Amino acid sequence: MTIYPIATIGHPELRIRAAEVDPDDLKSSDVQTFIDDLVDTMRHANGAGLAATQVLRHQRICAVEVNKNPRY
Repeated sequence: MTIYPIATIGHPELRIRAAEVDPDDLKSSDVQTFIDDLVDTMRHANGAGLAATQVLRHQRICAVEVNKNPRY
């Protein structure tokens, strides 16, 4: 499990357009591991959603989860 640092508003890399992800690439172990880490990072921050760009990986991948988050 990797917890990534999250870029905040004003970080210049948040302006970079994220690349599309080929559906076949979603099956790769690298992308699946990243998605797991993205979810872990989001949960660690007690968030409801997190985009890959926010952890400085410029791919169109996001995690959303509000089921067990008391903030939402």
